[in-house]
Amino acid sequence: MRLHRRLTWYFLVAGLWLTAFAGCWFVWSEYHTKQSVELVTLVACGSAMLALTGWLVQATLAVRIGRKQHSINVLFQSRLSKELTEHLSIVNEKFPHHGPLRWEIIDAAENKAVYNAAVHLLNYYEFIAVAIEHGDMDEGIIRDCILMQFLGFVGRATEMIGKFRGEDEHGVPQPELRQTMSGIVRMRKRWLAARWLETGDWPSRA
Repeated sequence: MRLHRRLTWYFLVAGLWLTAFAGCWFVWSEYHTKQSVELVTLVACGSAMLALTGWLVQATLAVRIGRKQHSINVLFQSRLSKELTEHLSIVNEKFPHHGPLRWEIIDAAENKAVYNAAVHLLNYYEFIAVAIEHGDMDEGIIRDCILMQFLGFVGRATEMIGKFRGEDEHGVPQPELRQTMSGIVRMRKRWLAARWLETGDWPSRA
């Protein structure tokens, strides 16, 4: 989930809690010092605090469960997708033994089918990456299921991605193309770092 969405959620929750706490504190102080508030009002305020706590917990759990279920559904559908399997077969037939996708080959007119297949696969991973960043999918579940598959294919397609982004020799994209497949680029960096921290193994095709 992107930082600004997290901050918005955190500030909303904090605002609700502060408002509820301030209200209860006011009621308690009025009851304790001036006895101008009936005990039933204080009890009602405490009950409202408990109800707010329950609602926040329920809402948080519902969001997490929905995100995980959506992630599992997408992964399940991708496993059964003949289209993805066919596209990967087309790419592997042209570039066997998990070889890198050379731009001068894949951009040739006679290899249009290979080009389209590779683009389709990259767009699929970009969809996954953007969905994770927007909080619509659970990154832990997705990473555990397709980590090596993702790193392997995107590593093979590094040159192709660089061409789409207009990257220079230092890997800096052109300003007008910096959003092109940016989700893939960011997710690849995160997953490479996570894999290195967990195993100490940096994939050779990094």
